Amino acid sequence: MLPLHSYLCPKLAALQVNYIPYLDTIAKEVGVCPNIPRLLLTDPAVGLEVFFGPCTPYQFRLSGPGHWRGARQAILTQWDRVAKPMKTRPIPEPSSFSLFFWLGLSGGAAVIALMAMQKKIPLFLSID
Repeated sequence: MLPLHSYLCPKLAALQVNYIPYLDTIAKEVGVCPNIPRLLLTDPAVGLEVFFGPCTPYQFRLSGPGHWRGARQAILTQWDRVAKPMKTRPIPEPSSFSLFFWLGLSGGAAVIALMAMQKKIPLFLSID
């Protein structure tokens, strides 16, 4: 925990706590703290999500009082629920040969032709 003088308002700092250590402390007292080594051995997919993923309330429902059978599926699909609201409209796939591709290709060819005409780049196939 940060020292009190590092907060903007030290009087209110006594009311602030670090979220994850606070949740872990309460979960240990209640008996719902997930045993990550056991999870990694018994269910590696859930163990990795709990260890590397975000701290969500689902992980405290895996075992102990208030056990919920849907907690495993909720943990494995939590990123889908985060991404879904961001996909508000379908975006069409760009075609591989669009107008900008052809404009860029013809513009590049024109620049090369102009440089060749001004003798800035040698023409290897020219007949002198």
